[in-house]
Amino acid sequence: MTRHQPKRPDRSQCSKRRSGFAMIICAVLLMAMTLMALSTMDVVGRDQTVAGYQSRKSISLYAAEAGLAEVLRVLETTGTPNLTAASLGDTSIFPHGLPGYALDPTVADPIDDLGTTGISGQTANVGGSSYQLHLFRVRVQGTAPGAVTTRIEVALGVVSSNTSQ
Repeated sequence: MTRHQPKRPDRSQCSKRRSGFAMIICAVLLMAMTLMALSTMDVVGRDQTVAGYQSRKSISLYAAEAGLAEVLRVLETTGTPNLTAASLGDTSIFPHGLPGYALDPTVADPIDDLGTTGISGQTANVGGSSYQLHLFRVRVQGTAPGAVTTRIEVALGVVSSNTSQ
């Protein structure tokens, strides 16, 4: 009896098969790494978009608060609230447009006189004067480059004395 031994491939064919398999594995790994890199770039791009919007929203909020501060300054000096629209900042910092504030254009009466009332719990008369609180509702809009707006509504008051007693 003679045994038949299976025919063994020569070494040159074996190494060719192995090198072909290694090339397929490398190509699959390269494609997987490319897909991961592309998805990472997409996530970074979306994060930048969100961060930019949040930055513009913060700028418009700060602009609206600056407008309220200006209304309060005018109210304290003149006794009547008023606001002239203004732009803020420097064009070197904001090359695509300046943030600004103005009275809210979406309402008919952005400064509403709520009237005068006594100050609750404060009934002291000092030197023959009684004190009252005059309230105003003020609506201000802040804008940022990119047409981002923030609207703020507050009640402001001025304490005044009535010396006619």
